Amino acid sequence: MREFESRVVEHLANGLRPSSRLGVNAPYLKDCMNIKPTVEGLVSYEKVQGPFATDPTIDFPFPQLFKGKGVTLLADKTKIYTVTEGSPWTAAEITLVGTISGTGAWHFLDLFDYWLLFNGTTTIWKSNIHGLEGGVAAVNAVTTPTVQTGCYLNGRAFMGGFTGGTGAGSIWNDAAWVALLASWDSDLPGSIAFSSNIGQNFVMWSSIGGGDALWIFRPAWATTIRTAGPRIFEHIKRNELGWMPMPWQGAVQVVKPLGNAVVVYGEDGISALVQTPEPIPTFGLKHLLDIGVAGRGAVGGTNREHTFIDEAGYLWKIGTDLVPKRLNYVEFLGDLTIANAVISHDQEENEYYISDGSSSVILTSKGLGIMDQVVTSIVATEGALLGVAKDSQQNVSACVNGTQAYDTFDGAAAGTFHALKTTTAAGIAQGGSADEIALIDGEELLVSFDLVLNDPGGNDTLPTVDLALDVDAAAGKSDEGATETVEGSNYMIFTANATATGAVKFMCGTGDTTEFTISNLVIGIPDCVRAWAKVDAIDFGLRAIKTLTAVEVGLSSLTACEVVVEYKYSTTGSFVARGAVPVNAEGVAYIGISAVEFRVMVRARTFDNSEPKISYINLRWKLPDKRQIRGIYATPASS
Repeated sequence: MREFESRVVEHLANGLRPSSRLGVNAPYLKDCMNIKPTVEGLVSYEKVQGPFATDPTIDFPFPQLFKGKGVTLLADKTKIYTVTEGSPWTAAEITLVGTISGTGAWHFLDLFDYWLLFNGTTTIWKSNIHGLEGGVAAVNAVTTPTVQTGCYLNGRAFMGGFTGGTGAGSIWNDAAWVALLASWDSDLPGSIAFSSNIGQNFVMWSSIGGGDALWIFRPAWATTIRTAGPRIFEHIKRNELGWMPMPWQGAVQVVKPLGNAVVVYGEDGISALVQTPEPIPTFGLKHLLDIGVAGRGAVGGTNREHTFIDEAGYLWKIGTDLVPKRLNYVEFLGDLTIANAVISHDQEENEYYISDGSSSVILTSKGLGIMDQVVTSIVATEGALLGVAKDSQQNVSACVNGTQAYDTFDGAAAGTFHALKTTTAAGIAQGGSADEIALIDGEELLVSFDLVLNDPGGNDTLPTVDLALDVDAAAGKSDEGATETVEGSNYMIFTANATATGAVKFMCGTGDTTEFTISNLVIGIPDCVRAWAKVDAIDFGLRAIKTLTAVEVGLSSLTACEVVVEYKYSTTGSFVARGAVPVNAEGVAYIGISAVEFRVMVRARTFDNSEPKISYINLRWKLPDKRQIRGIYATPASS
């Protein structure tokens, strides 16, 4: 029987499907883990490396790393550090005048050695003005006025999202401001109404140089009386400082420069302040969308391009032409808590790392993939991708770095702990008793095991398996967690803590140990996870039954590869998965499945190095079902 070949290349370059509404044979993937779409096919994503000797503890979205024009900062939830770059980088805590409150992600406004940080509640600002006056340059933490966000463009500072009125948290919450505004109002013609309510949908910009941006925090600097009147009036007359409400009601969430404009992302809309040189230098308003963004962290990019998540979970891009383009991907962003999402940008590769604290995706110039690293921030420097990140554990497999350590459960009664032991000390810390596994603060350990019922048809009771991390004979045990196991392979991954004492121990919490056997206990340091790509539904352009005979995979740097085929027989049926078929040394897996539609997954259990790649997939198939054929049939087009 004649055999056909369909070559899958475009699917790999395009990555995950942008919409679940796409039909059969659309050139996209249904799933894609730990390999990203590029013009060369699927390759591994670059993991963000920590530049510090000890990685900081992540309480997402903190800490965040910012590299500015004159300073590098590490911004944690309640502390700010200056960073000295070296080998390794080091951080020194800044003594703040005031305290930090609020839990929002930090935004950085960089004017060289004069900078501000905003978390939506507290503003941290540092200026050298006291140094110029002979004093010490202080770093201040203030909550009045409340400012959501800030950015820099062409010498000006921009801030947005204020508390309105003249009460607590507002810009005008100062007696000097109130008196000045009352005087200003009294001098205006009666036909002109004046409102001091600079509120949540306002954006304010400074003069070039940005010095007057601090006036809202130190009103005395603005209300100082000179010959021509208060200093702020001088700036307003020269049209250097100004503010504007956005054409929507919700709060400003993010301001970010894009070309010669500042894009203002709000709860209820997106607009742009566009620089206008004539007849006088100022800013005009261009409204872009009546759709708001998901949160204060849901925008990322540079002065050339932005990516953002809207309030419904759709992903967008916008360039210097100020024309938003919807990419979609709501199917996959729906797995993230978008209100918590933070978008970090890799300028070298022009890629976006999008995380919510537990799950992550990566957007390349070609498409979307899923990754197993949570990223709070990125700094592309020294030829490396540095930042703050941790493994998300959304895809964990029983892989260990170095020599594996084996142990076997000794049949202790239910509720009795068994100290895990190693047959080799390589890479695994030892406890006080021979080869017991000790706990190291912050170290991740992975324990996997096989559980088999001795009498599957009888009344055997499945056990609850506990891992004890903090074991002390006097204080009792403290469990990291428990899981109801089923027959087959199981694994747990956990991180030791500073209070842990003793050794790692294993316990069957319930069940009669005569009814099941636990073996192949593997203890190690998790280092590698599986990567996979699943081609979306394909029927080769024919609704007849086809036989998928073989799958050829053009791959490199991937080992222990296998192919899993999902198939169905009708349009109303559901896909059924067949067990994994190993890929042989030549890159071929022999399948032998007949169906109408197929989904083909290629997956690898380990990486040989940091550059795994899948260039193409060839699907070989036959057409035994000729019920729809009338006459001679042509070779179907390749997919």
